[in-house]
Amino acid sequence: MIQRIQSLFLLLVALLAALALFGGWSFYSASGVKSASLTYTSSTINDVRITEVFSLLLMAAVMGLSMVIIFLYKNRKLQLLYCWLLMALVLLTAIMAFLRYRNLSAQLLEQTGVEGRIGIMFLFPLLMLVAISLAMRGIWKDELLVRNMDRLR
Repeated sequence: MIQRIQSLFLLLVALLAALALFGGWSFYSASGVKSASLTYTSSTINDVRITEVFSLLLMAAVMGLSMVIIFLYKNRKLQLLYCWLLMALVLLTAIMAFLRYRNLSAQLLEQTGVEGRIGIMFLFPLLMLVAISLAMRGIWKDELLVRNMDRLR
């Protein structure tokens, strides 16, 4: 149900995943003398294309799973289990993004001498993890409320 607060948190996760998915996986921004004419993304390097596709698939899975979790409101235990899975997927995506950043910065520094810095997209997995944990908290509170109501009958 969309009026529950955890549904809004899961919708936020889906929105952030959609922004990361459709907004591109450009976690990397360059700065320096040569950076004005340099358009260097991870899709231009052959070694990183496999991780790029896998990251896109992971982010699509995060977006889809968060939308599925919203509609499992009648089965809160399954919702919590899927939230743990969603958290693991987001962590895996963040780890892959960091490894890709590290490889790209080393290659960019070696090839052009330009130093890079972490882009704003690195905040998305962190925001997703916070939203998922808040959603899990809301789901657990609902579960406790239902248990207490059953006890009162």
